[in-house]
Amino acid sequence: MPNDRDVAAKLKIVLRQPTADELAELSHLCIRSKAFWGYDQQFMDACRGELTFAPDDLKSTHIAVAEMKGDVAGVAQFEIADGEADLLKLFVAPEAIRCGVGRLLLGWACAAACNMGAGRMFIEADPAAAPFYRRLGAQDVGLAPSGSIPGRVLPKLAIELKTESIRMNHADPQITSRLALAKRIALEAGTLGLGYFGRLGELTVTSKGHQDMVSEADRDVETFLRGEISKSFPHDGILGEEHGLSAGTSGYTWVLDPIDGTANFVNGIPAWSVVIACMTAEDTVLGVIHEPNANETFAASLGGGATVNDKPVRTSSATSLSQGSVGVGLSNRVDWKPAVNFITDLMSSGGLFFRNASGAIMLAYVASGRLLGYVEEHMNAWDCAAGLLMVSEAGGRIHRTGSAELLENGGVIITGGAGVFDAIDRMARGAFSLAAEPGLPRRN
Repeated sequence: MPNDRDVAAKLKIVLRQPTADELAELSHLCIRSKAFWGYDQQFMDACRGELTFAPDDLKSTHIAVAEMKGDVAGVAQFEIADGEADLLKLFVAPEAIRCGVGRLLLGWACAAACNMGAGRMFIEADPAAAPFYRRLGAQDVGLAPSGSIPGRVLPKLAIELKTESIRMNHADPQITSRLALAKRIALEAGTLGLGYFGRLGELTVTSKGHQDMVSEADRDVETFLRGEISKSFPHDGILGEEHGLSAGTSGYTWVLDPIDGTANFVNGIPAWSVVIACMTAEDTVLGVIHEPNANETFAASLGGGATVNDKPVRTSSATSLSQGSVGVGLSNRVDWKPAVNFITDLMSSGGLFFRNASGAIMLAYVASGRLLGYVEEHMNAWDCAAGLLMVSEAGGRIHRTGSAELLENGGVIITGGAGVFDAIDRMARGAFSLAAEPGLPRRN
């Protein structure tokens, strides 16, 4: 399938998740797009059910919105069952038809489904749209009855997703090049950190506040990361926990926590990580969390799925809090009592809590299905941006804070697998006295 990212980049098309408040607007876009092809009102009325979105779609399916110059230009939706994917909707606003939006959305759907383990993407195509899919590699596999028009049959097409080329062909080179760098320097920074970890008695440790420490290892590792990023992407901004913000002009800002879990590190506890994220004004586009002591590298890119040591991961499929543990974070920036209230509610509901003093590692464990979810009343961007992307890309749900807000002020963290998120979200909102947004499904 061809790559349309160059056109998308020129037109500044971005893919993002929809919110529940946008579903009516997206339904209207689908109806406008269908009507553009000249169908009469009777036909449109009969099809209306398949052209609209329901609130449950955010939980049970995967949806991406294409935005161009600030306006919604298209939407795609798919679901996965029994290792196969079905494209449920792909509609483009009439004014954006020749702008590459449809190709970009199809590429997203194929890449995302491939990363979730699907072997094929099935498409029951409107006859007017079937040539579009065929040009992009879809093969005819039969006919399918229309779900809304009795007696009408549709071409049934399929796209093979079994090769890595699907994932790579639809990856933004601006992101993939930065992701490759992030993985490399995370491993090298981890090796540097392990050198310090092996001679803890020689470290100078100072306190930044109650239960908040820093050593020369933190500063030196961050200096290394900054230097490597600046060599490869000199116009990118960099925000680090230890050395602050260096503004850039490219639209990309790297967010660094050289050693997440410093309290563990300086006390000889092998539960700390190197954390790297890269963000734009709209989104976190990549994240890497490297845990040197376990030799595990968690990584994710926007629309590219989540991995550990380059193997795809998924959030837990649990549907009950009694089926695992929920990570709980706590820092000196907030009162400890709300976290205790959350733990009380969690255990009263049959769940267990887990804490290892590294929020980044715990978010990575959510993404890989080891923890059911993770909550913390406040985290800074360098601690959580990478992990939140991983959870989203691994099929989980998150409480979303906008990029600008997260960079400037941090935010509340509520995450979980799709089957338990609602329960975690309800308890966290109660404990943190928070009117949280609805949890968002995986971001693509």
